[in-house]
Amino acid sequence: LAAAACSSPPPAETPWSEGTPSSTLAGARPNVLLILLDDLGYDDLGIHGNDIVETPYIDALARESVRFESFYVTPVCATTRAALLTGRHHLRTGVSHVHGGKDYVDLGETMLPEVLREAGYATGMWGKWHSGTGDGYMPWERGFDEAFVARLYRYFDNQGVTNGEPDPQAGWTPERLTDKAIDFMTRRGDRRFFAYLPYLTVHSPLDAPEALVEKYRAKGLGGSLAELYAMVDGLDGQIGRLLDAVDSLGIADDTVILFLSDNGPWVGTNTLTEEEHRVRYVSGMRGHKGDVWENGVRSPLFVRWRGRLEPRLVTRLTDVTDLFPTFLDLAGVEA
Repeated sequence: LAAAACSSPPPAETPWSEGTPSSTLAGARPNVLLILLDDLGYDDLGIHGNDIVETPYIDALARESVRFESFYVTPVCATTRAALLTGRHHLRTGVSHVHGGKDYVDLGETMLPEVLREAGYATGMWGKWHSGTGDGYMPWERGFDEAFVARLYRYFDNQGVTNGEPDPQAGWTPERLTDKAIDFMTRRGDRRFFAYLPYLTVHSPLDAPEALVEKYRAKGLGGSLAELYAMVDGLDGQIGRLLDAVDSLGIADDTVILFLSDNGPWVGTNTLTEEEHRVRYVSGMRGHKGDVWENGVRSPLFVRWRGRLEPRLVTRLTDVTDLFPTFLDLAGVEA
């Protein structure tokens, strides 16, 4: 399915050790820019065969990346975040669902930013936290030097909080989150950085600039799908800004960039029609967010490191818990 869905012939799979021996990567201490989308479906990208939504910057990132085509997360938001930030099965961390106290990562867990900060990295996060609130649970208490926790799910004039202090943001939230990440990378000095950018996009309620929505209405789409694709399109522009910033700062060869989603597409609020589902699910995979069917837990994973990782397609089974130990290897930190 993955091969059939690609809009261009993928590069042949090459074992990780060929061309880029693991011994040359371990301890290389690159910067890490980790981009996590919310409720983005595997089929919501041009690179995966969707010829309606326009994602030129994400597609370009994918073509420069190692693309993991059998990469899996969990069925919902908080459980994936728990696994991503601890490297452990989410139930071991105390996280079993998305609200009602079931989304709190136990305080006894070691989080990725804690380990990287101890290893000398500057650490920053901007967007959706969803790993617990209250004393001891906030990101600035769990390893992040600076963290902006956005209000869920406010896409315009977000009333967020930075390191415990109110920090209202005027305008479109994806743009403001991107501003903060670029500012952080610019201010880093000589320190290596871990920049974690968990966007709110495309979690419901659907909201995007009217000009972008109209662009997709003009393509013949109905209200909900036009809004959804407008959100993806707008976010793609912000990814473009991030990539341009990495280039302009002269750190592209020293920065690993990762792009993934936290689960499959949501179909509850702002429900799409049956025809819109057929249009959206170009791969024909079964299920959606909340399911353990393929479309509920399969995510894109693009990993770009210019000059160190050759673009290629990897079809071996990989999982969100694989990322934590990989980051530790890159930073030269023993688990």
